[in-house]
Amino acid sequence: MNNTPANSIHRLSFFTLAGKTEANCEGDQVKGRWLDPHSELRSRKGGELAESFANWPNDLAGVLRFTCKYGPLEIAPSTQADGSSSEFRFSVEQWRKRQESFRQIWEECGQIPVRQFRQTIYRVELPEQVIRRRTGMEYRTANLSRLLDFDLGNVPVERLRKCARPDCPHPYFVARHLKQNYCSDVCAAWGQGQWKRKWWAEHGNAWRAKRGKKSKRGNPRQR
Repeated sequence: MNNTPANSIHRLSFFTLAGKTEANCEGDQVKGRWLDPHSELRSRKGGELAESFANWPNDLAGVLRFTCKYGPLEIAPSTQADGSSSEFRFSVEQWRKRQESFRQIWEECGQIPVRQFRQTIYRVELPEQVIRRRTGMEYRTANLSRLLDFDLGNVPVERLRKCARPDCPHPYFVARHLKQNYCSDVCAAWGQGQWKRKWWAEHGNAWRAKRGKKSKRGNPRQR
């Protein structure tokens, strides 16, 4: 029998200080500042934040757009002595390498033991802290990059998929059901078309021959 009071059990959620920024490109660098250094960005239901990052375009414009919407990956916001937001700077290549490693973890999640996968995701780094609030317990990560890891780790491993369509523009997705191999109806229709073409190539002649024999038997003029 469990005698623990129901209201003493708190759900643990994850967040970090990150959010909209003003940013621009200077060569291969992204430079900017936070619009609100105290803005809190939270892990999303069903790994939506992780899925968005894995599929985000990593050209210069794409990296800049992501940064303006969410902030830099590995630089936490801070304020200066006068209360204004401090500036940040990072290279586009750094951003791409982080996305590449994130995608690699996604792709390898089904090939390693679940416990090892969780250990990779839930490693402890400083400064991070658990905060108790009226709505429950929250874990504040050091930066956006860490929040993305936790968002990915909260998804059941068996639902982390890569679309079976080779040229899919957004191949990383969280499966709604365990038989789902394509990220969308468009890609699923492509897969169905591929299956039909393969079937006709392998069985089409035999099917036509069999159908032709049935047509002759059923036509009185050919008897």
